[in-house]
Amino acid sequence: MMTYDFDRDLIRSMPAMERFARSLTRNPAEADDLVQDCMERALRHREKFEQGTNLEAWLCTILKNVHYSKWTRKRRFGEVEVMDGEMASGPSQDHQVLLREVATAIDGLSEEHQRLIRIVAVNGDSYLEAADELGVSVGTVRSRLSRARNRLRTDCETPHRPPLARRTGLPMSARSAGYSEMAR
Repeated sequence: MMTYDFDRDLIRSMPAMERFARSLTRNPAEADDLVQDCMERALRHREKFEQGTNLEAWLCTILKNVHYSKWTRKRRFGEVEVMDGEMASGPSQDHQVLLREVATAIDGLSEEHQRLIRIVAVNGDSYLEAADELGVSVGTVRSRLSRARNRLRTDCETPHRPPLARRTGLPMSARSAGYSEMAR
């Protein structure tokens, strides 16, 4: 009877993991890091693998979970790059100032508009769900939300600064998509 060689099968699975990692990251360097983290985690938790099951599927699950954990962490904390001993990070304070301005502008809206923004933009409810909750038609939700957004844009813009949409650093199409996402 042959004994199972976990390490041999792990090494044989690496090309498939590299392809999967590249499809997730679209970046060869990040993909290599992801595969390395996945293999390290697989070796550390080898006793959890059930012999006779699909090793590649188990590894893909680990790789996907590591990727999403890294992606979530990157979104939450930002990214810092170290080049030649110097640290460079994104201007997180700009985003904090922008969020504070938007929060202040939302506080300046009527209670009706604040509630609608909370239902649609924060809770992520659809126009139809918002209409049901508020007891109004979908058209009314759309017009109220449009007025609320226009008021927010006006309140967040000053003559000395570019409009709120231009300060996000996104291309116009992405900014427009962001506003439509906020509306859903």
